[in-house]
Amino acid sequence: MRSYIPSILIVMLSWVGFWINRNAEPARVALGVTTVLTMTTLASTARQINVSYLKALDVWYAVCLFLVFAALVEYAFVNVFVRGERRQKEQVHVLCTFVNTYCAHIQGGPKKLSYRSLSISSLNIDQFAKFFHQ
Repeated sequence: MRSYIPSILIVMLSWVGFWINRNAEPARVALGVTTVLTMTTLASTARQINVSYLKALDVWYAVCLFLVFAALVEYAFVNVFVRGERRQKEQVHVLCTFVNTYCAHIQGGPKKLSYRSLSISSLNIDQFAKFFHQ
């Protein structure tokens, strides 16, 4: 019981990171690294008797360490996704600025293309063609 309950709590603590805001990278990484290191320390100190065969406690700690490490890897995937999403928003903003500048100087019309009128998933050539042929 001295080994199972603390390891269960550490795994549950690593899952708390799933509810932390995805833009709070320092908090998510700190929680993930801390739980991995804590789980590693707990597993290494639990080996009181060295034997040549695999014990059930060793398998338990291996599974717990895998779950905690998988949560840390999930943080990395979310971070890559968030950075890509930010990059797309910046590109759309630059594109909207270009189109608005084009309309103001070339056509002289009051047409305005706002960032909100373009969703990142629907950014395509047809939408710009419709915009310029209105």
